Amino acid sequence: MGDTTQPQRELEATREQLRNLIERNGDAIVVVDDAGLVQFANPAAESLFRRPAAELVGSELGLPVVVGETTEIDIVGQNEDQAGVAEMRVMDTEWAGRHACLAVLRDITDRKRAELERQQLFKEQIARAQAEDALRERDEFLALASHELKTPAATLSATAQLLSRQLDRQGSLAPDQLRRGLERLQEQSQRMARLVANLLDVSRINAGKMAIQPQLIDVRKLVDDVTASCQLTTSQHTLLVRGPDALQAVLDPIRIEQVLTNLLDNAIKYSPDGGPIEVELAETEPGMVCVSVRDCGMGIPQDRRERLFERFYRAHPDSQVSGMGLGLFITQHLVELHGGAISVESPFGGGALFTVRLPIRAEQARPVLMCG
Repeated sequence: MGDTTQPQRELEATREQLRNLIERNGDAIVVVDDAGLVQFANPAAESLFRRPAAELVGSELGLPVVVGETTEIDIVGQNEDQAGVAEMRVMDTEWAGRHACLAVLRDITDRKRAELERQQLFKEQIARAQAEDALRERDEFLALASHELKTPAATLSATAQLLSRQLDRQGSLAPDQLRRGLERLQEQSQRMARLVANLLDVSRINAGKMAIQPQLIDVRKLVDDVTASCQLTTSQHTLLVRGPDALQAVLDPIRIEQVLTNLLDNAIKYSPDGGPIEVELAETEPGMVCVSVRDCGMGIPQDRRERLFERFYRAHPDSQVSGMGLGLFITQHLVELHGGAISVESPFGGGALFTVRLPIRAEQARPVLMCG
């Protein structure tokens, strides 16, 4: 008799051990039949789903059960505090002699919450770093703007004081003295006005309020006028214009004048030894007008060209050339507002070559476009 009951006792013992393992397992274990109905749920499943086994058994699991896959599922409780996340693994099994699926669910709510907290902390760190960068950039900008504005302001004050002392001492001013003083005052006041205008343009760009007002213009006449005006500011450079006698396009004359002035001013500033500055106008491809400005100055190293149009960036910060690094930043935005593009290269023979490509026809331009 001991021979017939011993295997049975061992089988019962094994079943009891298995039952204890399932009952005490920290992972939720449920058996689902092919109809999607729960046939078994251990205590961990009761805790996870917050329902007694008596309610779970016979009810639909309500979750996609795919054998061989591991998925993350949301556990919805009666209130927000009871919501959680579980990782579910599914495998084939048998229950009551029929095919079923065994789903093992591990509560990973705490892990997911920790991950979200880490992500949030990372986002906050990034936001803090960006805010610090913005403050540092603002402080650098204010310091640079103050430095740049201080020079013409000091020159204006010194010139006015000099003229006043000469007038007090002499009783009158010779025409040459008066002319030189007035020219100096005009030069520095224009420089200050340009600096202030650049600051206002940057503010408009940042606020997305920069706009253009295109109209039909003669681009050649505009190029000639701007070149002649810039020629008056230098005696060391010879500004040359090449291209058709007339070329019409739908552009904002004030903004394109600003673009050309910025490029020519840069060409003059970064060619301290003088020399020719060539401006070429052409219709290089159907529907596009191309304006290029080439100087014979310092040129731009290859590794600095990518950042050349960034705000406050200066390709030659160690040079004696003053500036806030805003001209090319503004220039690029004005060109892009017209639907065009600007590029730079260092041609054979040295110097820098800036090329602006703009659409000619009205339908290619964007009459009013905001940018930020």
